[in-house]
Amino acid sequence: MGRWAQRQRGGGGTALINSVVLATFVDGNHIRVTYASSVLATALSPGSFIYNPDADPFTAIAQFSPNALTLTYPAGLTAGETVTYSSPLAGFRSPQTFLIT
Repeated sequence: MGRWAQRQRGGGGTALINSVVLATFVDGNHIRVTYASSVLATALSPGSFIYNPDADPFTAIAQFSPNALTLTYPAGLTAGETVTYSSPLAGFRSPQTFLIT
């Protein structure tokens, strides 16, 4: 006997993992982090995003859009550096290091 065609369907399996798709330099104190799907600024703590050259955590966070956040750091941010996101928050890729463009 033959076999029925099989295909995998979404909706009942493993939940998708949200991750950063873009980190944009705004000015010397701010970067904008855009996620693949919705994210809430209130769910993240200052230690969640570390600016790598100085190991600085952000000092303030603001909701820019449903899937984007604006992070405030001490002066000295530059495009071309990296930020590492690390948090036990469920549903988010962690750790994740991304380039500030």
